[in-house]
Amino acid sequence: MKRKTLAKEFEHWGVGVHTGEEVRVRVRPRRAPGVVFLAGGEEIPGTWEHVVSTDRRTALGKGEVVVNTVEHLIAALAGMGFLDAEVEVEGPELPGTRALEFAEKIAEAGVEEYEAEVRPWEALWPSQVGPYRVWPLDRLGLWVSLRFKEPFMASLDFGGVIDEDFFLKEVAPARTFAWLREVEELRAWGLGRGGDEKSVLLIDEKGYYNEPLFPDEIARHKLQDLLGDLYLLGDHLRFGLWAPRAGHTLNLEFLKEFSDFGIRRVDKDVRWVMGRLPHRYPFLLVDRVIHESEERVVAVKNLTFNEEFFQGHFPGEPVMPGVLQVEAMAQAGGALMMGRLSPEEREKFLTFFVGIDKVRFRRPVRPGDTLVLEVRVLRPGRFVRMAGKAFVNGELASEAELTAALVPKS
Repeated sequence: MKRKTLAKEFEHWGVGVHTGEEVRVRVRPRRAPGVVFLAGGEEIPGTWEHVVSTDRRTALGKGEVVVNTVEHLIAALAGMGFLDAEVEVEGPELPGTRALEFAEKIAEAGVEEYEAEVRPWEALWPSQVGPYRVWPLDRLGLWVSLRFKEPFMASLDFGGVIDEDFFLKEVAPARTFAWLREVEELRAWGLGRGGDEKSVLLIDEKGYYNEPLFPDEIARHKLQDLLGDLYLLGDHLRFGLWAPRAGHTLNLEFLKEFSDFGIRRVDKDVRWVMGRLPHRYPFLLVDRVIHESEERVVAVKNLTFNEEFFQGHFPGEPVMPGVLQVEAMAQAGGALMMGRLSPEEREKFLTFFVGIDKVRFRRPVRPGDTLVLEVRVLRPGRFVRMAGKAFVNGELASEAELTAALVPKS
């Protein structure tokens, strides 16, 4: 598949909004997935696992080296459709400019495509993550809602589906903001030393100290920060997200939880599945694997009326037998276990299930349904314990705990 990087490098310099120090960045093409920051002799991946602070900004670190205020540049790269770049940083943080200044230089640098794997992050069903709400969407859509006690900005809501035009016109120009009463306190903490009225919207209890660019500029900037933070997941994003009280700390908490239940899409068809499992028609109950990690697999079974079990299991009101739903979970878990073996080892072992516990059936599964099977490892070892769940349209249909062992073929 095609990924996008810059056609040429660019430089940007200025004053760090928090440190007040002169800083410079060089942003270069990178023909490998992800954004990487080079600073102090370290290579720091632009991922949420390397976040070391969310206090008024997003800071990434490795060892003793910290790069502050990365969110506006990452937002600009993401908003312009770029995911892969190398960023050399001279100074303790990135220049304290809006995402717009970065986006304009990205546009001037141009685009270059190259062949590499794309594994987008997706939500399979609506979920609540802290105060945030996430749901399936074929693109990235973001909405923020802010509430304040001050009448002039009591209710601020903004959002939309992210594309280049929307980002450039509606999101990138928005400035960060600060309360006048907090300015001296922030500077005492070593923050906010480089802000000015061009880069910061200032607020007091009576109103805006300097003129806002939009009536809801605060909400737009929160969305800008949210976009930059979300792309610390490291690849394309395809989901909708509503973020009340959006902020860097809550954004990071969302990333930690979403990385555990969201999926990075892969597309392994039934031929790949048959390479992992010995089952065949009519008892192969996994059609496709759409996510696989060390501890978790997500698979799909598409159900049609032609399935043999529908012909005799309540034929007037056909439903999938519950035991076959558990078997489908078991097969998905077996594919996960066999994936830990080399191709040569797979020829020598079978996965046998030795225990099933805590089985619950929540709703009927009918012809035409797509059964999404999620299985994750609870306890590794000689006898692997796994938790399986089966969903239809995001609704839990059945669940069970499964224990399995790898047994040598006789």
